[in-house]
Amino acid sequence: MAVDPRTPVIIGVGQFLNRVDDGAEPLEPTRLMTEALRAAEADAGVPGVAARAQVVGVVPVVSWRYRDPGRLVAAELGATGPATWYPSMGGNTPQMLVNRLAAEISAGRVDLGVVVGGEAYRSRVAAKRAERPLDWTKQGADAVPDWHEGDDFVLGHPAEAARGILLPTQAYPLFENALRHASGRTLDEHLAVIGGMWAGFSRVAAANPFAWRRDSYTAEEITTPTAENRMVGFPYTKRMVSNPDVDMAAGCIVCSVEQARALGVARDRWVFPLAGTDGKDRIMSERPGFTGSPAIGVAGNRALALAGVGIDDVAHLDVYSCFPSAVQLPAGQLGIDPGRQLTVYGGGRLPRRARQTPPPPP
Repeated sequence: MAVDPRTPVIIGVGQFLNRVDDGAEPLEPTRLMTEALRAAEADAGVPGVAARAQVVGVVPVVSWRYRDPGRLVAAELGATGPATWYPSMGGNTPQMLVNRLAAEISAGRVDLGVVVGGEAYRSRVAAKRAERPLDWTKQGADAVPDWHEGDDFVLGHPAEAARGILLPTQAYPLFENALRHASGRTLDEHLAVIGGMWAGFSRVAAANPFAWRRDSYTAEEITTPTAENRMVGFPYTKRMVSNPDVDMAAGCIVCSVEQARALGVARDRWVFPLAGTDGKDRIMSERPGFTGSPAIGVAGNRALALAGVGIDDVAHLDVYSCFPSAVQLPAGQLGIDPGRQLTVYGGGRLPRRARQTPPPPP
């Protein structure tokens, strides 16, 4: 069957770990992103292909304040005049950027673009503790992305702030305790369930060379508070929450089928996005309850419907989030069997042994 030449296809993906904990030189987030896209070029088998990008979409950065990081990434890639996209903060942004880029390619407005994200939080925190200034790029007010959603990220409701509920480590435990109550489980029973789920994530991470931590833990080692596994927000211990103390990046290169052919990208490197959606829930205090996610229910099931498949037809799942409750919510909304393997990456926990040679300093 002939393929529409405007069909979007992912031709290369790349990841980069900057092992500053093993002596690598700290690099700012945009440098990490560039290295990830260089790895994506190698995956595509076309050196320098990212320089052809007509769009550079960047996932919002937490570890450094940029106004238009896509412009910096484009300059390092040697891309001439691409449009830059920099949406507001949100867990939906990586998929949303891929969706938007695929739609632009399908419509014939873009031939090739990249989506990338990166953080250097470990280096940022280390520099702050040592009172050592960082010479990372500071952009002026004239640095403005070509596209931004226009909405500022709202962390929470004023009523939440008034009660000291300001951080994810304070909010997500509320969802977890609501889920436990709704399940009818005792505390010990519930901890066994979510500990087992997180143990499954850690086993996958242990085998993933691009995980920052590659430790495999039992359910009991994850849920039991100790001196090395302190309580963060009941019922979450340190091993039950995400690890932001990393310097890493990931990116992908997306183009049209006709562009992939013209570039000579091998067919076994082509990955077709079947469908993509994204949605946003209301802030916590405006939701009807803490045991569901209407946005995931609508967006997730719509993506399956657009692809013409059911959840049981999907061979590989990555239902990742920073906390166990935010994995249980989509699993429930999408009807995922809780006994299934829920991740292919391990949730970003990773390797002390996977060393990367950093590029020369800027």
